[in-house]
Amino acid sequence: MEGEDVVVPQPETEGAQSTPINMYEGLLLVVAVMFIVGMYYYNKRRKLA
Repeated sequence: MEGEDVVVPQPETEGAQSTPINMYEGLLLVVAVMFIVGMYYYNKRRKLA
């Protein structure tokens, strides 16, 4: 059941790629970057301690 959703391409996702980044995608990108940077510094600080 889960595999069927992945195989079938949805027009909504394809259209979002061609359009410029909207507010939601921009916020999601910022959250992802902050999460990665936070995990990097957290692991780096934990190793030094």
